[in-house]
Amino acid sequence: MKVETNADGWPIYRVTILGDVNAEDAEVLVRALAEPIQRRERYVAVVDASVLGATTHEAREVFSRRLKEHDADFVRFNIGTVVVVRSALVRGLMATLNVLYRWATPNRFVSTLTEANRIAASWLADDRAP
Repeated sequence: MKVETNADGWPIYRVTILGDVNAEDAEVLVRALAEPIQRRERYVAVVDASVLGATTHEAREVFSRRLKEHDADFVRFNIGTVVVVRSALVRGLMATLNVLYRWATPNRFVSTLTEANRIAASWLADDRAP
C-alpha cells in the first residue's frame, strides 16, 4: 500500500490510498488521517480510495480502533470527510451505514474526485459562514 498526502490546498487535506491494505498499513493510514489535527485548525478531508485494493479484516479493526482514539479531535477540527469510491455497490453500502450509524463528523461517499472537491468546498463555505 502507498499513502500520499497533500495539504497544498489547505484547509482541504487530500489522502490517496493506492493498493492493498493490511494491519500495518492501516496504522500508516490512521497517522495520515490524524496528521492535520496537529495544525489545530478546521479542515475537510478528501480521501481518494478509487484505486484501493483489498483490505484485510485486521486492517479494518486497526483502522476503527485507532480512529476512535482520535474521536474528540476529529469532532473538534474535522468539518467532514468525502471519500471517492468507484464501486456503486460500496457507495450504496456506505450510504446505508450512514443511516444506521451516527458518525462523529459528516461523511459522503462519491464516485469522482471532482464531486468530492465540490462537496469539500461547499462544506468549507458553510463552516465559515457567520
